Formats: sequence, C-alpha cells, structure tokens
Amino acid sequence: MRVSFDDDGSIVLRIVGEIDLATVSVLRDALNSVPPTDAARVVLDVSGIDFIGAAGVRVFLEARQRLAHARRDLVLRGPSPMLMRVLEAIEVDREFHIEQRPGAPTRMGDPGGEDRQPRPRRGDRETDGDLAGA
Repeated sequence: MRVSFDDDGSIVLRIVGEIDLATVSVLRDALNSVPPTDAARVVLDVSGIDFIGAAGVRVFLEARQRLAHARRDLVLRGPSPMLMRVLEAIEVDREFHIEQRPGAPTRMGDPGGEDRQPRPRRGDRETDGDLAGA
C-alpha cells in the first residue's frame, strides 16, 4: 500500500492485489492510521485490486462511516468492473463516491441517503397500469 497526496491535498492510499481474510488487517490498519488533516477527502485508489472479499468491503464501509463522522469523504478511485459488480451485487455501491480516474468528477453514491431512490428488492416487480381488473 502506498500513501500520497493529490494536488488538492487529498490523502491517497493505493491498494494493490487481493483483499481477503489474510490481508484485510493490513488494509484496516492503513485506513485506521490515516492522519487527521485538513484534507476533506481520503481517496482509495482501488484500480489495482484483483480480488476483494466481504471482509474488505466491510473495512471500506467502516472507514466511510468513520470519515463521515469527521466530515471527510471517502472516494473509491478507478474501481474495476469486477469491483463495481461486487459493490452493486451487495448493494453498497451507492455508499461511496466513485471516481473513475484522477481529476474526473465523482459519482456520488450519496452516503447520507437523502436523495437516493430505494432500489426494488429482489422479487419486487414494477408494473404499469391498473391492477384492479387483474
């Protein structure tokens, strides 16, 4: 894991390899050691992640919550299609700011949930028209 700073002062942690039960403690320790600075954002450059398990996603969520309490944002930069599928499958993709590349606008998952539309649950169906006659 490498730590650097963006031009705007954001702290950037570059994560490479697999995040599973064997490596998640390293990720947790790194995120817990992010220094308290004036930086409004902590960026996780996740473009080098080859695999992430549930434990790794849980650490991301814990870090997002901790940073939100400190009025700081957690940004996932450069997630692969695999990582996005994992986040979407467990319905946490909207919990994070997503930045596809440095300097690009973030796609906000709206961590506060104020203007997020609820997702239909599995098995729920949307229908058009009047069901009174059905």
